[in-house]
Amino acid sequence: MKKVDAIVIGGGIASWVLALRLSKLKGLKRILIITSDHFHNASINNQSWLQSGCLYNFDIKKEREVARLCIEHGKKLLDITNRRFEFESGTGIMAVKNEEEAAKRIQFLKEIGHMKYPDFMLKPEEVHNLLGEFSKSKNFNDETRFIWTPDQPFPEGELLRNCEEAFLSSSVHRERIVADAALYPSNKTKNGYVVRANGVDYDTKKLFVIAGINTPNLLMPLGIDGLIDVTARRCVLLKADIRTDLKVAIYMDKVNNTNINIVKNKNGDNVYLFGDGLYTEVEDINNIELKRQVTDEEVQRFISNYCDENKYPQLERKLSPFFKDIRNFNVCYKVENQSYLPWIYNMGELTENTYKNLHVAGAGKATLAFYVAEKLIYNAGLDSTKYSGEENAIIKDLSLIAHWSEC
Repeated sequence: MKKVDAIVIGGGIASWVLALRLSKLKGLKRILIITSDHFHNASINNQSWLQSGCLYNFDIKKEREVARLCIEHGKKLLDITNRRFEFESGTGIMAVKNEEEAAKRIQFLKEIGHMKYPDFMLKPEEVHNLLGEFSKSKNFNDETRFIWTPDQPFPEGELLRNCEEAFLSSSVHRERIVADAALYPSNKTKNGYVVRANGVDYDTKKLFVIAGINTPNLLMPLGIDGLIDVTARRCVLLKADIRTDLKVAIYMDKVNNTNINIVKNKNGDNVYLFGDGLYTEVEDINNIELKRQVTDEEVQRFISNYCDENKYPQLERKLSPFFKDIRNFNVCYKVENQSYLPWIYNMGELTENTYKNLHVAGAGKATLAFYVAEKLIYNAGLDSTKYSGEENAIIKDLSLIAHWSEC
């Protein structure tokens, strides 16, 4: 049995951000991250979208808090890519049903202080110029409003690579194992369990499981999978290389319940990613057969929603060649709690220390990966003020997370 200071089971953005943050802490000498294709499907199949939080319902207190977390912590996430992003400027456009809904979001952006646009509301001529054919939905009327938001695409693949390179080049003894990890009870360790990967058992001082929808299955051998109160939704996205007169990187249509953003394909070329708000609820997250291939029913529902005569009927002709090949569709599972906040559990507390130093989490969205990493470090009792070099004092707002009832 091998002994290590910390293990991260995952492979998506939240896992790699946590592994990177752990590698910067003083006192952790041996860190292991266990990854596999099962553990990072959400990160590589999602929308590569840095959320500003404007999508949420501002009349619900918890959703407003999620919105604030998104815009506050998204910028930290982008810093890892070593790129300059104008998060303060308007890079996305949102359509809302009336001026009241627009005013709520504008007030939020002003309170946060991240928007520098003198006028958040778009004029009619700006709407037509920037959205082109997407400004002509029959569901729009005189009350419909269009506003600037700081939503923007971000390079998920580049972020994962940067995290991995920085982690593997850090001064601590660090290692990445590509394997399907498993947890088993053990009376030979102080924490009450071992982590098995590639036939080797590991005894770790701290264990962090951030494996998305696979998390309950990992906890099942310990009999504690039922202690996690989260739900999952299956969603479908379409990638299509089409010609359009859309001139913004992200367009969120709250009226038609659709969204479009620009992503990079494997060749580095821009393609459009089409998403909608039609989800299939997962009935039993603890007993699920993950099907990553889109179904005929889902394709037809997607077409009906996007190409409805009152929405964007002109898209059917452009998108029809892509509908015929299911490889153009991405299927992912969104694992969330009821309020869209990240779900974070200290399993030692929930099991009355039967299984100690076991922390389980899910960001729910890549935008909050950095935040979740810091919260886990705090919950694990690691001193986050003792970062090496310039990494000190990274947690500045623990008061914001101290009252989370979900944690």
